[in-house]
Amino acid sequence: MMKLEVLLFQVINNKKIMVDSLIKPEDVEKILIVRTNKRIGNMFFLLPFLHETRKCYPNAEIDLVLNLPWQGKIFENISINKIFYSHFSFKDIFKWGECIKELKKNDYDLVLMPYQSVGDAVTSALMNGRNKTAFVSDINGIAFPHAVVEDDCERHFAFKPLKILEGIGNHLEKPYGYEIILSEGEVESATTALRDLSKDSSSRVLAYFRGARGTKVLSENVWKGIVAKFKDYDPENTICVEILSPDIQTPLEGDTQVYQNADMRALAAFLAQCDMFICSDTGPLHLADAAGANCIGLFTETDPTVYGCIGANTVNVTDIENIDVNVIFSQLGLK
Repeated sequence: MMKLEVLLFQVINNKKIMVDSLIKPEDVEKILIVRTNKRIGNMFFLLPFLHETRKCYPNAEIDLVLNLPWQGKIFENISINKIFYSHFSFKDIFKWGECIKELKKNDYDLVLMPYQSVGDAVTSALMNGRNKTAFVSDINGIAFPHAVVEDDCERHFAFKPLKILEGIGNHLEKPYGYEIILSEGEVESATTALRDLSKDSSSRVLAYFRGARGTKVLSENVWKGIVAKFKDYDPENTICVEILSPDIQTPLEGDTQVYQNADMRALAAFLAQCDMFICSDTGPLHLADAAGANCIGLFTETDPTVYGCIGANTVNVTDIENIDVNVIFSQLGLK
């Protein structure tokens, strides 16, 4: 099977404008970043790579390939020249073909594939690129002659591909960018929404979302216990707001405030205005993290050193039965 995959990349590999030498960063004028994954959390983990690519190539034009149109909202206001949508899947093969046709009208100095996947590798192999860079792979390596060895990478999934940028001659400095860029209008609307919910109260706003998938789902009793711990820290000055979704329409407790918004940028702005947000390892947690919210991530199945919150105002919790609210408030700088 592996030999067939290698043969595939030998056949489709586009070397039309490829050069052997590595282009100096200051000579790169046009970049393509390819990430056709469908999962929402993986879109947020792409943000550091985009931000750091922009820092490394401040004058370059950056295009981005995603899978579906809704994903583009995450990357608004980040100086992306154009976003292409591949629709990479068997059922949408013709849409993917149209996307490839459109992309091949461009010549890129640098084609970057930050994460390994078949869809990304095939798409990248077909592009017109002088340099093509990814992590070294036995399968698709022929399509990426300027690949970087996957050694001494950051452990976190969001930071791991930054090694690729370093491997092609760039110097990166912490802290890495990871944020979605909210507009003033989005922040103002969120501030108004929160003020309406809290009735102009000066109380602390505790938001939480119970949605999760599979074994990450916590029972209602567990959630009641978690919310009670945080509320009891200062019961007279805490307002609880449950975030609802199409899957969760009934709040955990009848006397709590609720908020729901299908626009993820509006939701991100709202969560950033709350004093804290509690959530399991799901898309909304990483959305809030990228918006700069005070996040408390509950990790019962996944490793937070790999998939945890990465913002400065976040706490990743693995022992949910022994949550120390005092410690968390201190870590978040709350009183």
